[in-house]
Amino acid sequence: MALDGSSLETKGQTRTHESIEEGIRLGKELKPKFCYFTHIGHITGTHKELEKIVQKQGGRNFHIAYDGLELEI
Repeated sequence: MALDGSSLETKGQTRTHESIEEGIRLGKELKPKFCYFTHIGHITGTHKELEKIVQKQGGRNFHIAYDGLELEI
């Protein structure tokens, strides 16, 4: 599952995007095998910081996507 992650929380988020916080709630509800957040805003945080946050709040199957990431389906 790929979800929008343009901001960490709703603060600073645009109306047309979901926050990582909202995506974690949705991901927990849908229980996908893997959940990747894309469209990360440049002021949201570093990949390392965000990876720790999503795994702590969502679980080990939640990840932050990065440029060049390839997933086998």
